[in-house]
Amino acid sequence: MSLTMLLAAAALAQPAEPPAEPTPEPAIEVVKVRAERLEPSPREGAFAIEMVDTEQLKSSVRLDEQLRQIPGFGLFRRTSSELANPTIQGASLRGIGPNGAGRALVTLDDVPLNDPFGGWIYWSRVPPARIEAVRVTRGGGAVTAGPGALTGAIALDSRLLAPGSTELDLKAGERGYLSAAATAGIGVREGLVSLFASADRTDGAIPAEPSRRGPVDVRAGLDAWSLAAGVMLPVGPNTISARISGFSEERDSGIAGAGSAANGMDVSAAIRGPFQGGEGRLLAYVQLRDFANAAAAAAADRRTATPTLDQVETPALGVGVKGAWRIEDENGEFETGFEARHLDGESRELFRFLNGAFTRERTAGGAQTLIGAYAEGRIDRGRWRFLAGGRLDGWANTQGRREERDRATGLTTLSERPKDADGAVISWRLGTVFALTQTDELRAAAYSGFRPANLNELHRPFRLGNDVTEANAALKPETLTGLEIGWSHSGERAGVEATMFWNRLDDAIANVTLATGPGTFPRVGFLPAGGAFRERRNAGSIDAAGLELSGVVQASDAIALRGALAWIDAEVDGGTALPALTGRRPAQTAELTATAGLTFSPTPEWRAGIALRHETSRFEDDLNSRVLDPYTVVDATLSRQVGQVELSLAADNLADERVETGRGGDGVATLTPGRTVRVGVVWRRP
Repeated sequence: MSLTMLLAAAALAQPAEPPAEPTPEPAIEVVKVRAERLEPSPREGAFAIEMVDTEQLKSSVRLDEQLRQIPGFGLFRRTSSELANPTIQGASLRGIGPNGAGRALVTLDDVPLNDPFGGWIYWSRVPPARIEAVRVTRGGGAVTAGPGALTGAIALDSRLLAPGSTELDLKAGERGYLSAAATAGIGVREGLVSLFASADRTDGAIPAEPSRRGPVDVRAGLDAWSLAAGVMLPVGPNTISARISGFSEERDSGIAGAGSAANGMDVSAAIRGPFQGGEGRLLAYVQLRDFANAAAAAAADRRTATPTLDQVETPALGVGVKGAWRIEDENGEFETGFEARHLDGESRELFRFLNGAFTRERTAGGAQTLIGAYAEGRIDRGRWRFLAGGRLDGWANTQGRREERDRATGLTTLSERPKDADGAVISWRLGTVFALTQTDELRAAAYSGFRPANLNELHRPFRLGNDVTEANAALKPETLTGLEIGWSHSGERAGVEATMFWNRLDDAIANVTLATGPGTFPRVGFLPAGGAFRERRNAGSIDAAGLELSGVVQASDAIALRGALAWIDAEVDGGTALPALTGRRPAQTAELTATAGLTFSPTPEWRAGIALRHETSRFEDDLNSRVLDPYTVVDATLSRQVGQVELSLAADNLADERVETGRGGDGVATLTPGRTVRVGVVWRRP
């Protein structure tokens, strides 16, 4: 599928540039100045970067669904965060073997959103109405972004409305879907107080495919809320800010008796201002999280479900501080910075269900400390721009523990204290940009990055249905090396970007299948036929080469077209330790994803859009034995502005396409919801 075909197809809902006569809306001013981070640097121009602004986010119900329009972005599975268990909501880029924890660093106002224990993201806490802009750096984000930005970094900016401005966003739809979000800006002396609140719920859909459903299959519903407040104040030449936010969510998993719950709170403070002839920024934050999860395995006839795990609570703490200093002039710039994070958490759970009750209890967790520093510079020479940067990070895994006890006798059945481990990793990136003309640029970059195994991967085993995965405290950090070249065109009516890349991921952490049931296995017990016994391991390496294309055409004042494509050729090399994986495609990695879109504004008050997303087949597992079929989904939107009110009508999956999101050992596929219609009302007060 060519880029021309994509741009000609119907799809995504917003143009990159507004028409000559944009739809008039109440002018809510958004405050642009931020104390949380320094402004994006021209250094980033050497890398593949995608921006998503407020206009594009307006038509989305969930942020992760909007981000799927970006080539290479994905969660672990195809499932939207509306239905997915949080443990599979980690974000990855460029399809390099996505996993539940994610291989991309996601930040909100420069504070990590990744869970301190498991690395996953609670996307319900960041609805699109809360976000002003998203900046996605694919590949080379590790030097300034830090550990965890293995395949890139996703930076979110909160919306900060001007003093006296208010916005209320209400939506309702099929399957009991309701959502509400309110944003306000309040002036305080020369500063700003920002407030945000949201709540959403849905009865959800039954994930199991209709032909295989039984009494055990139920709807996967969601109830969630989030609150946030912040203050920004000028103090002399500096700006100081403080933020506090909290969230909660409860989910049903689609199997009777199974579901999850999570809650958390973040507190941060930052100062930004002139320092030593340049500009400096200092940020400190605290993250508090708790997570509970109940799992069950359906019988072969799907008439009954047997509890397999009750993860009662997973308290986790994250504490961090980071700073940066930048100086620049007409010839270039230099930036240096540091970061320190400390993470601590454990899972407290019940397992081994026999004779109607859980017979064992387990505590598993530990602590992790990360300390790093970086320096990066840019030199401008005529039409050339050169940059080079390096980073040194030290990591330490400590206080590892796994205790298992018999609930009836209180006797310890397993006690492990893994040895503390530590190490250091050097990350780097080089890049250059050459201006061919005023509208065309060529760029090239080389880079490296790393992601340490998180506490969940190191210490906590888990069971999903009849598939059991053991933890591995000996996991080494994943490291990535990459190259890319790109071309971009930014014209008055059209913009196109193309990137070719090659990435190599070494010591890739994966759930490796060691045996299949029926059978009895150490520390696991009996698994029935179709069940799999897996362990997290550094599974050799993954080589991924690919092509990313994206473009936008403002065909007329009323019509805008968008298109994007990501083609990825990825292959695992298991080496001598895991030869069965050599030559196979990484699990959950599609070869081709493509999106396209058209918006039509016949009058200033009306706007219509239609969106298309296509993905080829992918494999559910590392052995490539379970295949998920390809799909093509079409969405449509229609909106009308009436004074201060915007009315909207939207239909997701308009053709009611079957989209497989998973396939268990029993062969039963799980599906996304079918066609969903919703209506919305947005009221804005300038």
